[in-house]
Amino acid sequence: MAYSPNYKRTTNGRAKTLINNARARSKKKNIEVLITSEWVEEHLKRGTCELTGIPFSFEPPPDGLTRRPDAPSLDRIDKTKPYNSDNTRVILWAVNCALAEYGTEIMLPILERMVDAIKNELTPLPNH
Repeated sequence: MAYSPNYKRTTNGRAKTLINNARARSKKKNIEVLITSEWVEEHLKRGTCELTGIPFSFEPPPDGLTRRPDAPSLDRIDKTKPYNSDNTRVILWAVNCALAEYGTEIMLPILERMVDAIKNELTPLPNH
């Protein structure tokens, strides 16, 4: 089925894309997906990451990137459990990557130190 280029820019289109991607990953790993695209869409309508409060972007990634860091992503809180409403949250893709790779125990102290350093002007922010 061919989709409009703007399909993933809607909450409905992005929800269906996220749930279909989760189902494809889960099939390979024999993990249940017990949430629906409607459940995902309700979370996307909030417009922000459930961990950071940073707004999601549904825009295509800029040149040179395969995915936007602020794109929404489905996160299973406990990787041993299925995608269900108690174990799934919609967060930024970049945050999900960091947590998947290193876990909360490692990332939380790093991020806290980063925030402290920026607040106390110990490290300059790049001008982008």
